[in-house]
Amino acid sequence: VRLVVSDDGRGFDPTLVPDGHLGLAGMRSRAERLGGTLTVTASPGKGTVVEVLVPDAVPAEVEVREA
Repeated sequence: VRLVVSDDGRGFDPTLVPDGHLGLAGMRSRAERLGGTLTVTASPGKGTVVEVLVPDAVPAEVEVREA
């Protein structure tokens, strides 16, 4: 499964995200729990692309809850 979210907004420098801002860390953690990856491509003034890749099969130890 591949999810891509992109915009052409202000962008940001992902290496300068201060401690205590857990949005990207939380997304990365969730992707990794599913055996996937999170990639963020961004730069000031050039927008942002967030891509999550998750394998079709969820690891057995992950509890999947339905909403």
